[in-house]
Amino acid sequence: MTSPVLFHVTVALTAVAVVNVVAVVVAYGLYPGYMEHGEASISAISYRLLQGLPAYHAFDAPERITNVYGPWTYLWHAWPLALFGPDLTSSKLAGLAGPVLVILGAWAIGRRHDRLGAVLATGFAAAFVITHLGFPATIRPDSLLTALVTLAAWAAARAEDKPGMAWAETLAIGVAGGIAVNVKIHAGLYLAPVALFHLFPHWPRLLPMAIAGLAALALPFLSPLFPLGDYLSWFGPMSSKENVWNGFRVLWVKFAFYLGIPVVAWLLAGLAGRTGRLRLTLAVYVVCVLVVLFPATKIGGSHHYYMPFLPIMIDLALRARAASGARWPVTPALVGLLALVMAQAIQTERRFFKMMDWPVAREAVAEIDAVLKANPGVPVQMGVGGPRTEEKFFLYSWRNLPVFAGGPYTLDAGIVMELTKLGVAMPAETVRRMAACETRLWLIPKGEQPFSLWGYYNQTIYDQTFRDVFAAHHHLESSGRHFDLWRCRE
Repeated sequence: MTSPVLFHVTVALTAVAVVNVVAVVVAYGLYPGYMEHGEASISAISYRLLQGLPAYHAFDAPERITNVYGPWTYLWHAWPLALFGPDLTSSKLAGLAGPVLVILGAWAIGRRHDRLGAVLATGFAAAFVITHLGFPATIRPDSLLTALVTLAAWAAARAEDKPGMAWAETLAIGVAGGIAVNVKIHAGLYLAPVALFHLFPHWPRLLPMAIAGLAALALPFLSPLFPLGDYLSWFGPMSSKENVWNGFRVLWVKFAFYLGIPVVAWLLAGLAGRTGRLRLTLAVYVVCVLVVLFPATKIGGSHHYYMPFLPIMIDLALRARAASGARWPVTPALVGLLALVMAQAIQTERRFFKMMDWPVAREAVAEIDAVLKANPGVPVQMGVGGPRTEEKFFLYSWRNLPVFAGGPYTLDAGIVMELTKLGVAMPAETVRRMAACETRLWLIPKGEQPFSLWGYYNQTIYDQTFRDVFAAHHHLESSGRHFDLWRCRE
């Protein structure tokens, strides 16, 4: 029997966490900008799908905009643009739906235990959403992956005591797994504990689950919008990025939470209730958490690689609590850990809100809109300046606005940065297009030399030849508050 005081403390902690998530979702939905430079890329490609343009280009193609996120990433972020039109708010709706779905799913998992289980599950989900900011709220695949794992974990829990095939749950887990692996190739690590829990000891469920998963994985590639060959051509080079093990210091706290919370809960619970099924699930979970260190510590990885484990971590911890009964202090320990996660999240949320510069964002958007309205029918793109990313690179986050207005999208500094790091030269056709002024007008951060950015990997992104060609064929026409306007020489 849980004490009323402990119950009310848990309710209070959970309420605070949920209110903060609501504040984040509303504020970021209304904010006229983005927190992460990759958001504009995903939203631009998602919008281009609606125009019948492909998401992927061959590795040696002149377009340097391909990211290795799977098709379902772009489909997920395209539906609000199709329903509400292309603008900043609609581009964020799918991303913002992710944390909401995760919290609702965690509540559904927790309520299968009791009232306190539902409250704890909701609290942990909301607290971890905050501590992972801004990844859960931004236009990225992370919240979608977490929502898919949440669906699978809920389906597995729902089918736990069902005999036979449990068709609805089996197919749901398969589809969720297929979409997840489509989004990120390593996502099978997140689904493995859930899938094994569902299959043990009902192994005949494996065949329909696998068929459903393969169908969900492969279906988008039947469309010419997602050319499989072009998509696969990027995997070899991108997988060669090295691991940066000192990056572990950035994610070790999250790693400790995801590994430690269920393990501590089960150590406190002892062996009570640890069936062979649960032993297998817990063991596989621990192994997967350890293995994810490999992609998480690659260049570009971070603690967000652990977020999809959230529903499984919650489910395992609640099962330890249920197994312990009143004999072990699992519940007080979980409440204490919830408080610890929330304390750790305070600084993360503070930084998140501090990064939202509303006046500058409004000014930048207004300036871009004015340029687009003053140049109807003119191909406009946004480029980078330089040399320092910490100065005006944030302005590049609005590069999707010309795309939303019907402009071209052929160069993305984020993609070029990765390719330069890998030693891949700019294609000659890309340089020729720049010389031919296929894009007539370029927005460049005010006062900076075009395309002179020194990237995150301590090297110039665009080579001297590319910069010389740009300078030879474009001139500075005018300057606004935040952008210089470089027009093709007639």
